[in-house]
Amino acid sequence: MEIVARIVSDAQISETKSGKKVVNFSVAINDYYKPKNGEGVQATTFIRCTYWISEAIAPRLVKGVLVELYGRLGVEAYTNKSGDPVGVINFQVSRIKLHSTKSKGHTASGHAPSGAAANGHATSASVAVAAGSVDADDDLPF
Repeated sequence: MEIVARIVSDAQISETKSGKKVVNFSVAINDYYKPKNGEGVQATTFIRCTYWISEAIAPRLVKGVLVELYGRLGVEAYTNKSGDPVGVINFQVSRIKLHSTKSKGHTASGHAPSGAAANGHATSASVAVAAGSVDADDDLPF
């Protein structure tokens, strides 16, 4: 599944008992619709995300950054301390693409550094451009 959303709080790195590190962050998806005979409605969906592949991406996952996430969606249901049922949407992220980055108080368009994908593997396009073998505007053969 693929979602595009904005990060609502800076990513946190936590560690499991076995020593595996995980990046936790939350995103919000804003939706606006206008019912047939009514006023426009703004709806926001919050999603908790976990990324297990590499904690190196965490410093770039800060509040306000627009990200494209690929992964698996899940739902967690529980009863809180007040006795009310609560449902939480969880997203197990397998790949992250940054659409904007935060730097010194303003947003600038950009991607992961050196053209590398956030899953730790360079994309074919970034390898070709980095090697200088093709122009960035050329079509790829696949």
